[in-house]
Amino acid sequence: MKKQLFVCIMLLMAWTAQAQNSIKVVPTMKKGDVRTYEIEVSSNIPDSPVKMAQQSVYTVVDANSNGYVMDITYKEWTTNGESAGLVGKLMSMSESMMQNAHMRLATDKQGLPVKILNYDEMRKQMEETVAKIIDEVKQSAPEMGELMRWDNLAKEAVAQMDESVILHNMLINSPLMLNGKTLSTGSEEEYIAPGGMKMKRRYTVNGRTIVAKSELNMSEDDLKNYIISQVEKAMPSQAEMIKQNIDMVMQSGMMKIEMTEDTTYELQDDGWVKSIKTIMNNKMMGKDIRTVSTVTMK
Repeated sequence: MKKQLFVCIMLLMAWTAQAQNSIKVVPTMKKGDVRTYEIEVSSNIPDSPVKMAQQSVYTVVDANSNGYVMDITYKEWTTNGESAGLVGKLMSMSESMMQNAHMRLATDKQGLPVKILNYDEMRKQMEETVAKIIDEVKQSAPEMGELMRWDNLAKEAVAQMDESVILHNMLINSPLMLNGKTLSTGSEEEYIAPGGMKMKRRYTVNGRTIVAKSELNMSEDDLKNYIISQVEKAMPSQAEMIKQNIDMVMQSGMMKIEMTEDTTYELQDDGWVKSIKTIMNNKMMGKDIRTVSTVTMK
C-alpha cells in the first residue's frame, strides 16, 4: 500500500511539473485592441556596424467566425546605415522596405497569420523600394556590376517579398510567431530562416517565459547547394566556377558557416507577447557577426 501511494504521489508530481513547463499560446483578442511594439537591432558587421530602431502598431479591426483581422502599421524608423559601410547600408535599406507600410492581416482563431489582405498594395511599395536599393548599390559599389546582373538582384529581392515568404517570416520572428503553438520544455521544430538556412529550434518553458535555442541544421551537401544557389542568383557569371571548385572551397574553410540564435519570449497573462530578445551569432568566411534585437511592448 505504501509503495502504491508513493508511486501515485511521484506520478502526480511529474504531471504537475509537466503542466508548469507546458503552455498553449493563444492571445486574447477583441475588436479595438491595440498593441505597440518598439524594435531595436544592433549588428557588428565588419566595417559596417549598424543600429536600427522601429515602431509598429498592431490593431485588431475585426473579429469573426474564422478568426481576426489585424492592421499592422510600421511607423517610425531610425538607422545609422547611411553612415555605415556598404553592407550596413544594404541591411538598413532592406529593413526600411516596410517603413510607413500598412499591412491588413487575417489570422485564424488562435491569432496565427494566414493571409495578407492588401498584399497587392504592399507589393507595389516594396518594388519601388527595391529599385531604390539597387540604385544605392550601383552608386556605392559600381565595380559589383562586373560580378552580378542588377536585374537578377532586383528579381531575387522582389521574390523574397512574396506573400508566402512574408507570412513565413512572420512565423519565424515576430510578436505573432508563437500564436497557436503548444510548447513544452524539450519541444523541437525545424524551420527555414530568412535567407534560406535550415535551422533547428529547441524550447524551454518556465511559466510565461519561453526560451528558444536554435542552431544550423544543414549537412555539408546542404551547404554546398546553398552556396551555389546564392551565387547563381546574385552572380550568375561566377556560378560555373563555383560549381567546379565547390569541394575545394569547402575544404579550405573559406565558406564555413556556423549560426546560432538564442531567443527569450515573455508573455503577458492575456497571451500577447510582452517582450522578445534575440541574440544571433553568425560565423561566415572567417567573420564573426553578432546581432542583438529586442522587441518591447509599450
